[in-house]
Amino acid sequence: MFNIEHLKQHKVSPSEAEQVITNDPLYPPENPQTVDGEVRWIVYGQTEQFCCLVVIYSDRGMLLRVVTAYDMDSHQRKDYLRWRKEQIEAEDDEYHAYRVTEENDGG
Repeated sequence: MFNIEHLKQHKVSPSEAEQVITNDPLYPPENPQTVDGEVRWIVYGQTEQFCCLVVIYSDRGMLLRVVTAYDMDSHQRKDYLRWRKEQIEAEDDEYHAYRVTEENDGG
């Protein structure tokens, strides 16, 4: 479910908003928010063309309703890139710790 007219105002297609939600998005600390009794989630992520977007959506059971989506501002982009870098470094640390354990176990 998409608020297509609102997305058009921000020059974001429904497909791009969906890509952000499904392509390993990051949830900033201000989640979730309640607006008019509806719980809304904010995610930062990238489209397949590497556009950095913010998507706000609500969970309606079997459906997600995209409320809006827009290009990240410079502050959001900086936070997103920092969080993504930290996530990648943490995954690398976990991988290296696993490899060392595996090597020490003779595997």
